[in-house]
Amino acid sequence: MIKSKSPNEDLFLPNGPIYHAYASQKARAKIRGIDWNLTVQEWVTWWEDTGYAHLRGRGEGKYVMCRKGDIGPYSLDNIYCDLGTNNMSFANKGKPKSTEHNKKNSEAQMGEKNHNWKGGISYVK
Repeated sequence: MIKSKSPNEDLFLPNGPIYHAYASQKARAKIRGIDWNLTVQEWVTWWEDTGYAHLRGRGEGKYVMCRKGDIGPYSLDNIYCDLGTNNMSFANKGKPKSTEHNKKNSEAQMGEKNHNWKGGISYVK
């Protein structure tokens, strides 16, 4: 069982909302062809340690998990937390967008728009 600041540990069960948020981010990385080397426990702890878990998500003013230089896998030694707008600016700087890139990005962004917060981690209702 994952230990959290949240008293409601059901959120961390494989069918719980925090696990769902983890699995969704992992699935989006796979769609984009990016390796994922984080366990759910590492992911939760990392987000809680950033101090921005309550602001995690997409959109203005939200924080995201970024990869150093926008290359390599999502792993503890290759990630940092920043505003999503900063991450997108860095990732897109000087890069032409191919049709394939736009398609992968669109697929990764589909669905999950309404986030709620429990225990500091975003999950979809």
